[in-house]
Amino acid sequence: ADAVTNPPEGVLDLAGRTYSTEIAFDPTKIISTDKFGIGPSNTTLRVQYRFNTTSDVNAAVNTITQPASVSFKFANQGSLSPSQRATVQSSLEVSNEEKFVGSVAMPSSDEIKQRAFSYFATQNRAVTAEDYKALTYAMPAKYGMLKRAAVIKDLDEFKQNINIYVASETNAGKLSSANTTLKNNLRNWLLNYKMLSDTVDILDAQIVNFAVEYEVLMDMNSNRFTVINKCTSRLAALFAEAYDIGEPISLSDIYTALNKVEGVVDTSSVQIALRSGGIYAASNYNFDAALSPDGRRILAAPNVVFELKYPNLDIKGSVK
Repeated sequence: ADAVTNPPEGVLDLAGRTYSTEIAFDPTKIISTDKFGIGPSNTTLRVQYRFNTTSDVNAAVNTITQPASVSFKFANQGSLSPSQRATVQSSLEVSNEEKFVGSVAMPSSDEIKQRAFSYFATQNRAVTAEDYKALTYAMPAKYGMLKRAAVIKDLDEFKQNINIYVASETNAGKLSSANTTLKNNLRNWLLNYKMLSDTVDILDAQIVNFAVEYEVLMDMNSNRFTVINKCTSRLAALFAEAYDIGEPISLSDIYTALNKVEGVVDTSSVQIALRSGGIYAASNYNFDAALSPDGRRILAAPNVVFELKYPNLDIKGSVK
């Protein structure tokens, strides 16, 4: 082995490669040498790197309409007049027929802790459902990123197929289905780790948008408009964090949050209503049938992810 470690082999993530460098490392590689190279003296080091000019590169359908740069090459340019070439160049039109997704907001500290813990247990192979989920979130960012993922073994299938339900994010930070390219990238990424006998399907999670309607009993010495604004702000903060796929809506948390608002004596009722079509996801979900036996939660199907999409529109309250 070489006495001096070559930094690009274990330190730098080089761009432009047609394959993925293994992200795990062998601890013995670190202690096989006590050198990481010799730092040159009296030398100016120039480091080149690439980065996005915007913090969010997602785009809706038909919103990418202007190319950054265009290069035309004609088979026999000399036989064409300048006006003919200009006509061809001006006729160029571009558009994205499919939404452009793959960039998501940074996960919270709690999400990072859970993902790191799950990924540590995978040991570079996918055997359990948690292994598949951890590797899904660990896909390199250059292939796109997923906001939510859930792994379910289909016990009804003869081969017990593994279904991976995924959801991405729009440029406004709202949940969205992943496009075909992102799902294909995930499939190719998992091929490096899955068991040979496993069959995996990557599917869209069903996004269900909902609204909250509440009624509270107000202290007689409080202002009704102030109380409603505080209650709405408290619920908006409660639903600011995106739900996980399969995570239920806790009615108890809503009651608790409202009862802690200054000026609220008690919460008399909380109703969850479906929002579908138009600016919302086109989904249908029966909240009454999904109510838990104790009445404290609205259960989610294993492939369903709940989202309160627009707090200013979807949270309505009244006082008495």
